[in-house]
Amino acid sequence: MNINNSHIQAFWQLVSDNAQELCSLVSDRAALSTELLDELHAGLQAIDPCLTVFCTPADEAATVHMVFGCDGYQQGIDQVLQLVAAAPILEGIKPLAFSQRDKHIPDAIDLNGLLVHLVEVYFSLRSVQGNLHLDLYLEDINIHAEDLRVEAVLMFLEAIIGEYDMMTCISSIDWHDMPTDPDDHGLKPLSELRQNYDALRPINADYGSQLH
Repeated sequence: MNINNSHIQAFWQLVSDNAQELCSLVSDRAALSTELLDELHAGLQAIDPCLTVFCTPADEAATVHMVFGCDGYQQGIDQVLQLVAAAPILEGIKPLAFSQRDKHIPDAIDLNGLLVHLVEVYFSLRSVQGNLHLDLYLEDINIHAEDLRVEAVLMFLEAIIGEYDMMTCISSIDWHDMPTDPDDHGLKPLSELRQNYDALRPINADYGSQLH
């Protein structure tokens, strides 16, 4: 995709035209209008149907992060990178490609009233000929049926190692039922994944792309 694509230009024009409303998100009490949310969604859909964005206040004062992703679809990675690379300089708005690892990993994630705790998840991480293979363990998981806990664990993974690394540096993710004694099987709590991943990750791995 050419970064001068007219749909990309139209999207950033939309952002520029609504920069004041986007910058208002530095306030905890502010929220984007439904109309603008729909327009942002439609603009991204015109570029690629898998593209997503969420806007959040940054740690630094008076700055809003626009974090773009591709809903886990690897074929959308280039589109995300090109979209962010084409962004104009906007005061108070910082475009980012993919969710970056969090400084503070959440203890639990609430999905539609289902509370999934970090301590409920165990893992093993192996490097085979330079490829990383991640095995995840949950009690009574049914891999043949939809389990909301899977979505929650993927959110934990984004917080722990970052969305970009999860899609590009982990060769496989497999799900397993938790054994009776995970320690006896050499499994580790998910809270230890970041340290283990950093010890094995490719040297050129990063934690999301900021292209300004």
